[in-house]
Amino acid sequence: MVGSVGMLNFLRVLRGFAGLCFLLAVGAIILQILVNFVHFDFVMPSSMAIFMLGVMHAVFWLWAFIGLRRIINSIHKKEQGGPHPSLSKPWHL
Repeated sequence: MVGSVGMLNFLRVLRGFAGLCFLLAVGAIILQILVNFVHFDFVMPSSMAIFMLGVMHAVFWLWAFIGLRRIINSIHKKEQGGPHPSLSKPWHL
């Protein structure tokens, strides 16, 4: 029982890290768009490629963030019979 609590806390820390990486990726996408717009380089193929890579990066971290919530809730349901109380809303850690 004690080991699973430690594992849930570790997964919650990983979820926080994934959320932080998602926010940083979204910030980088916005910054890239602003820089390209200022330098009149917005429609260049290289700019679009970098934008798409940034979007794929952000989608990966969002997928990890949502997936870890599902994993934490499933482990908690097996052990306690209900979802984790701290994860009642989708964006909670």
